[in-house]
Amino acid sequence: MSDAFRLEVFVDKDGTVYDEVILDKVGDDTNKWDYLLDSKLHHINNLPSWMRRKLAVLKMRSYDPPTENLPEIGRRISKYTFWVYPSEGDTDGDDAREESKTRSSEATEEYG
Repeated sequence: MSDAFRLEVFVDKDGTVYDEVILDKVGDDTNKWDYLLDSKLHHINNLPSWMRRKLAVLKMRSYDPPTENLPEIGRRISKYTFWVYPSEGDTDGDDAREESKTRSSEATEEYG
């Protein structure tokens, strides 16, 4: 399996949607982006810009099954879960390592 990052938007038990995502890696082709896994919870604004761009595209896609796979971008799995595919060109220098240590818990617009 090729590498992908599973991003799950953080939603608390009362349904409040936050501007943070839970990040996991799916696949084991490379460890190039493993630094992102130093912390599982990331503020959306602190994700690398290549990941934010792809997430923005996926947010516009339907989450009704069956969901569409977008080559080089990813797949929206459900309302709050996305798979983002990294590619070799995704090296715009953003490192979420430091920024992700400061977390915001303010609610933001609902993903839908």
